Amino acid sequence: MPKLVPDALMEEIAVVASPSELPAKLRQRYEGVLQRVSLYFPIPEGAPEAQWQQFVTAFRAAA
Repeated sequence: MPKLVPDALMEEIAVVASPSELPAKLRQRYEGVLQRVSLYFPIPEGAPEAQWQQFVTAFRAAA
């Protein structure tokens, strides 16, 4: 199914970025427009804690 959705469409309807790039991309797209955003960050069960830590660290640095 993912192959049926063109990359350009995905970029238009979602913010696609690595954890370290995500805070800046969210700010670029939504600053002055929204006060809050809701995130879905797909980390599989049993993933190393380092993946979660990278996500949290990126957002703390952007605050």
